[in-house]
Amino acid sequence: MLKFTIIIILGIILAVISAIFVIKNFLVDYKGSESGFKNVCNILLMVVSLVCSLISVWESFGVKEILLTLKNQSGMSEEMIQMLKKTAIEQTSGVIKALILGYVCFILAYLVFKTIQKETQLEFDKPKRKWDWNKIDKS
Repeated sequence: MLKFTIIIILGIILAVISAIFVIKNFLVDYKGSESGFKNVCNILLMVVSLVCSLISVWESFGVKEILLTLKNQSGMSEEMIQMLKKTAIEQTSGVIKALILGYVCFILAYLVFKTIQKETQLEFDKPKRKWDWNKIDKS
């Protein structure tokens, strides 16, 4: 039970961080790239991260309910108990995989975002072509 509580907390943290990241960097203050591919990759990775975190939280609650049902086994057949145990094991592995995938996608999205920031900074630091007023013929 403690494992699923930790998974739920980690999933909620990932969901909040992903949502804040998208809202702060793309909706409020657009910090995108000139390359549409990088922007799409970054947003897709963030969406996958957010969906995986929500799936892990939702499924963790379901597994906790199954485990509570298994603790109170009054009136259940042996087949039902075995089926619930098998379901709990399968869903546990799915929850852990979804949470790991969510964090990996978040890290990849953050790395893509850092490359976008470097690209923007390089473009900003590049000297701009300005008028040379000394070369203009004043006659």
